[in-house]
Amino acid sequence: MPVDLKAHLTMQLNQTLALYKKDVGACTEEQLGTPFNETTRTAYDFLYECEYVNRRMTQRIKGEEPTPAPWTGWAVAPEEWRNREVAIAKFEASVNDLLAAALEDPEKEIILPDEVTTPFALALFADMHSMYHLGQIDYIQTLHGDTKMHWM
Repeated sequence: MPVDLKAHLTMQLNQTLALYKKDVGACTEEQLGTPFNETTRTAYDFLYECEYVNRRMTQRIKGEEPTPAPWTGWAVAPEEWRNREVAIAKFEASVNDLLAAALEDPEKEIILPDEVTTPFALALFADMHSMYHLGQIDYIQTLHGDTKMHWM
């Protein structure tokens, strides 16, 4: 049975977005914005990075030159991102934009400097990247003593 790429992308990206909303919604402000030391990042930093990667993949899908990262080293959220509603709204918009771009033609050939790929693959990469960081947000919750699985 052939895979419906559009249905799969829609389900996958919407599921990830729903998981983020549940987990981030369950975090305290301390869990979202307080690093454990000078070398650790916050949940806001992860959301900021995920939004950037989603937008970068969207630009690639649209044939646009991606915006350079506004940071060197690790992504650190600017002050205006350190608000739950702002961070989730920006992340959600980036997921929706990525999905819309990828759904236009998920199998279109995209030639990048180091590979040939498709919108489907770029969207799944962005989704995998987001899920990786969601695991880190879950771990931050456990480090604060919250062992509930809020995404369930």
